[in-house]
Amino acid sequence: MHIVDGTILAKRIIDELAARGGAWKEKFCAAFLIGENPESISFLKQKESVAKVLGLDFRTYRIADTASNDEVRKFIGTTVRGSTCGGALVQLPLPARTSGSKASGGPEKFNEQAIVNAIPKDKDVDCLSESSLGGFYTGRGAISPPPVAALEAILREMKCDPSGKNVVVAGRGRLIGMPIIHYFLRHARTVSSVYLEHEDDMRALKEADIIVSGVGKPGLITGQHIKAGAILIDFGYGRRGGKISGDVDIESCEKTASFCTKTPGGTGPVVVAELFENFYRLNGGI
Repeated sequence: MHIVDGTILAKRIIDELAARGGAWKEKFCAAFLIGENPESISFLKQKESVAKVLGLDFRTYRIADTASNDEVRKFIGTTVRGSTCGGALVQLPLPARTSGSKASGGPEKFNEQAIVNAIPKDKDVDCLSESSLGGFYTGRGAISPPPVAALEAILREMKCDPSGKNVVVAGRGRLIGMPIIHYFLRHARTVSSVYLEHEDDMRALKEADIIVSGVGKPGLITGQHIKAGAILIDFGYGRRGGKISGDVDIESCEKTASFCTKTPGGTGPVVVAELFENFYRLNGGI
């Protein structure tokens, strides 16, 4: 089995971006962090480090989790309005608000979609607003969600053409599963969507030439679940035994799969690199 090292692929993408001149590097990228989630802070630091390599001004704006949805939307809108802002993102997931609770007694939640929608389409580097996703789903968008662009980059690295392939996508989350399912609907022979919560779901993996997983259950997919020569692309993320791990148990799949991404250092770095590729494209790059 060949292990795809996402850090190497991401570095290649970033190095190619860094070599591209133009006015895009004169603009700043805004990132909005609501609350103090340590993992969100860590993800933003990764993005900040890539921006530094590219010579981009990456600005993180911290917003208290006591703010209202309207206050957050207004702050984002005001910050990104100027022409010197070339792109923006809201670091997800959003926390529960601490300023009050609903009548049911549960914590009041931020309206994630409404907040993301505060970023204009022409500055939405994550491609998560309704207008950006509309462009992607109709094939008329200037960019793709970074996980989809990362998937394409990894398939190219594997020299894998998905046409004629049977694909299983595990998970239907709005960040990973749904956009990737849509991508394969246009490019693969068949696409099945499963949650991997039941034995029938696990049996479906045996029919897949390509398995893309974003469930977030470490070690869920093992060698007994896949067919010989399967390609495994793992977007899952969790902790097992105190260590970061993906959905795929690489060790047990070693003698069966043909390709597999590793976690950490697999899809994650490529997703970050593709986010800045989107920044470049939204600011006049081709």
